Amino acid sequence: MRPYGEDGAAPIIRSGEIVIDLGNDRREASIGPNGEANFKGIPGRFKETVIKVLPLVEGYKTAMAATQS
Repeated sequence: MRPYGEDGAAPIIRSGEIVIDLGNDRREASIGPNGEANFKGIPGRFKETVIKVLPLVEGYKTAMAATQS
């Protein structure tokens, strides 16, 4: 996952964490210096489904969002 600012014009976010909910399975990953948070081993049943994503990034407003995986 590659997080960026809401307007899309902000530079890539390179710190913080991303939390995703896969049903009852909550996973967290740190955002690396390359601007990516890696989530490995996501079960195939979540392909093309909507999941909840929570960015935890200093200086940004936090709100749970839903995104298609």
